[in-house]
Amino acid sequence: MNQMSIEFGVGKELRAARLKAELKITDIAEELNLTVEHITAIEKDNYQELPGNTYVVGFVRSYARYLGLNDVHMVDRLMQSGLIPSLQPTKPAVESEEKVTTPSDKKMIIRLLAGSAAVIALVLIFFTVKNLPDDTENLSVIEEDVVVPEEDAAASAELEAVADESAEVEETKGLTADEVAAMLEPKNEAVTEKVEKEIKLVGTKPYGARVLLTAKEDAWYQVYNPKTDRVFQNAVLKKGHSVWIHPEDGVLMDLGRPHMMEITIDGKEYGAAGPTWGGVIKRLSTDANFLIFDFFGEGLNEKSYNRWKRKQEELNAAE
Repeated sequence: MNQMSIEFGVGKELRAARLKAELKITDIAEELNLTVEHITAIEKDNYQELPGNTYVVGFVRSYARYLGLNDVHMVDRLMQSGLIPSLQPTKPAVESEEKVTTPSDKKMIIRLLAGSAAVIALVLIFFTVKNLPDDTENLSVIEEDVVVPEEDAAASAELEAVADESAEVEETKGLTADEVAAMLEPKNEAVTEKVEKEIKLVGTKPYGARVLLTAKEDAWYQVYNPKTDRVFQNAVLKKGHSVWIHPEDGVLMDLGRPHMMEITIDGKEYGAAGPTWGGVIKRLSTDANFLIFDFFGEGLNEKSYNRWKRKQEELNAAE
């Protein structure tokens, strides 16, 4: 990282353009559906404070477009700046010369080590809890198999006992129809109420929209039309929030954490966009019929997980 890239970074130019347009950070954050902290980090070129390198390019591109700057040029400068290690261009091998470790290099090494430790921890957590949903499903099936027959048997026994008792009483003094009905009425029956899930909606519902995206955890998403080069949304969807997908033909979406994104179509929940961990789904069609019959109907969302699983098994076997 050289001093020139820091002094004349992309973030500095974006900030200068915003100030020239007399815009406030809060206004920009609201328009782009980003946080004030994210905008501030971009303007200071502190990209380490953003959720991840996957989101950095999208954030900068959206910010540049909003300010009327050349987003392609800005993204290219960002990738060439060296401020984001994973986006640095490949450099040719240099002669073997001893390099003095600078404080900046030490900080970068510390950040990389911390990031690696976080990734390893997440992998361990993932493998620990991956089977929990299956266990829950099996448990629910067992409970249904055992509990339901017991309730039916108990109810039948109670009805038979009441019937026998009512028959004995009728022989002596007789009962009215209302009294018999009251005796047969189940007591202390639990009443369950269906409570609609509270939806924290981001924005409004476009006319004709059928697809609703809901985040189980904070996750980046982008909705766009490559034919018209129009971007409808490019932001981090907060945990518990939902957003309607624009129903225009040819609209695609990119999902940064598909396993944390649940898709609802015409009011019916179809589940997560993909069970993969750490993957990114790109150019996914938002057509409701495609999602229903192909993506979920044919299990395309599961295939991405299977590819990832096979790759992990190959790596484990190689070790």
